Amino acid sequence: MRDRRGLVAAGVLAATFFTVSWLRHVHFWSGGFDLGVFDQGAWLLSRGRAPDISLIQRNLFSDHLSPVLILFAAPYRLIASPAWLLGAQAICLGVTVLPLRALARDEGVPRGLATLAVALSAPLAAAAVFDFHPSTLATPFVAWCLLGARRGDRRLMTWAALAVVACRADLGCVLIGIAIVAAPDVRRRLLVLGALAVAAGAVVPDLLGNPGTWKPYYGHLGASPVDAALHPWRAVRALLSQDPLDSLVYWLLPVGFLPVLRARWLAAIVVAGLPVLLSRWAGTHLPWFHYGAPLVPLVVGGAIAALATSRLPQGSLRGLLGAGAVVAAAISGPLSPDAPASVQVWQVVRASGRSSAVAAALKAVPPGGVVSALNQPLAHLMQRHQAYLFPLPFAAPRDTYPGGLAPAPSRRNAAAVDVVIARVQDRARLEALHFGKVRRIGDFVVASR
Repeated sequence: MRDRRGLVAAGVLAATFFTVSWLRHVHFWSGGFDLGVFDQGAWLLSRGRAPDISLIQRNLFSDHLSPVLILFAAPYRLIASPAWLLGAQAICLGVTVLPLRALARDEGVPRGLATLAVALSAPLAAAAVFDFHPSTLATPFVAWCLLGARRGDRRLMTWAALAVVACRADLGCVLIGIAIVAAPDVRRRLLVLGALAVAAGAVVPDLLGNPGTWKPYYGHLGASPVDAALHPWRAVRALLSQDPLDSLVYWLLPVGFLPVLRARWLAAIVVAGLPVLLSRWAGTHLPWFHYGAPLVPLVVGGAIAALATSRLPQGSLRGLLGAGAVVAAAISGPLSPDAPASVQVWQVVRASGRSSAVAAALKAVPPGGVVSALNQPLAHLMQRHQAYLFPLPFAAPRDTYPGGLAPAPSRRNAAAVDVVIARVQDRARLEALHFGKVRRIGDFVVASR
């Protein structure tokens, strides 16, 4: 049966998400990380080149095993624009409402509540506004996989699970989490698919030159995954620390903590989110990024299950759902006054004097020239073979990259740089690097040879 209201809701959400994300990009709030990384990757693939990303100095698939990115080569060949990435992401986030409305119908819960939970989801809104990431594309497929798993529909579940893995293999833990709440006769298949995906996500990037992400993200759990498995209390201790607990609050608050009423669903959310919860990189736990989006279907599913089975008054439960969504939007989403300017809706949808300065600085960069720039100008300069995040390739960066994953400075690459876009306070450094022309444009300095 066609869900007309669901289709309307999906269309409105997708259009809203795309409009905000595109305005953010054209007003120069998007970044080389993460949008620029995938923009360069899609551009290189569209020209038959290996996606060797200059920002990270390695193959894109060694950093993110996301085969779905290959699909962007064809549209990029027609028109090379990050609009393809942002548009696909907006559509995926919008259509997430459809399988969750179907799940609500199956559980005997009003579908409008599922729509409300998706539309007001702070993690979904954060993912929509913050750049682009292939794991965000997986969100609707996680929801369809969950729907198929609850129904015992092997075909729907399997195809959706494969789509999840195609978006990012690391999301195998999400499939394992879904297995916890799946119908018994499909649980084993999900566990196998999830385990294979986790293995692929660990092995294939190493074969493609990954320098090793275990230590920067999970070194506190042990010297290796085997060491961590032999000492599980380290993971338990890590889960009970402040950052993971904060992440759980950010995920559960938008549905009024209703999944807490269903222990199995809460366990599914924790298992699905283990790669994020156990990460020691602080950026993983900030609510302004994309990390929580693939977990939203499980969180909303847990809320639906609580509404369907709890003996507590329905009015109170629905009140918790609505209040939680509003409070979460106020404190942890792009509508929050505490959100950084780069992801705050009220900032990114309008032009400013800063936008004019960035646009003027970008005009100094010749097409195809080698460039080193700050993160936000860099988002518009990645369709070339060599683009670096300043101060690379001249010096090692102090932030942005998780510990140990930043590329090393390179004299050879530094000598090839044609233009640098940096902060005003970096002027003396640029003059010391013997750039022939250094001029100020607004809050930036542009140096060229």
